Amino acid sequence: MEFDELKKVWDKQNEKPMYTIDEQALHGIITTKKKGAIKKATLMEFFLVGANILAGGTVIVAHTLKGSENIYAFLMGSVMVITALIILFYRSRRLSNKPQYERSVHGDVEHGLSDAKYVVRMSRTMQYYFMVIGLLMIFAKGFDDWTKTILVIAFIGFTLYASTWEHKWYVRKYNDLKNLKKVLEGEEGN
Repeated sequence: MEFDELKKVWDKQNEKPMYTIDEQALHGIITTKKKGAIKKATLMEFFLVGANILAGGTVIVAHTLKGSENIYAFLMGSVMVITALIILFYRSRRLSNKPQYERSVHGDVEHGLSDAKYVVRMSRTMQYYFMVIGLLMIFAKGFDDWTKTILVIAFIGFTLYASTWEHKWYVRKYNDLKNLKKVLEGEEGN
């Protein structure tokens, strides 16, 4: 080949994009991540509502039947039951926002991001909530037996550590969806 022919081939190759994104495959990935975010949010809500109603109700009923006047125990039980009701309120609000997302790649990304952000916020909020419940538990139990108090504090510390690890996992999943959105927006710019 002569130089001119090589130059033409080179110029034609330079005009083509270096890579292309299979939009259908990207939509499949986005749909999978969206469904995962929805599933995480739903499971988290059901678990938290069930655990809080069961634990809070048990604390209130047990201390009422015992004739206890421990204000911290009643406060802890009440906070748990009220928290379950608040979670149900936010769940209904989250579910009522679903129709606003269009049926497209962009709509699926936005829907997935919305649910993933909800999970991240709920995860962080539950960490603060657990600290409050932990303090109420310590005060409800009292400081008579320091061994039990130290064990309760150690359990609370370990649980907060584990929840931080879990929270980072949720943040990573949220960031994955944000990155997919950037890829999708970058593909449209080309």
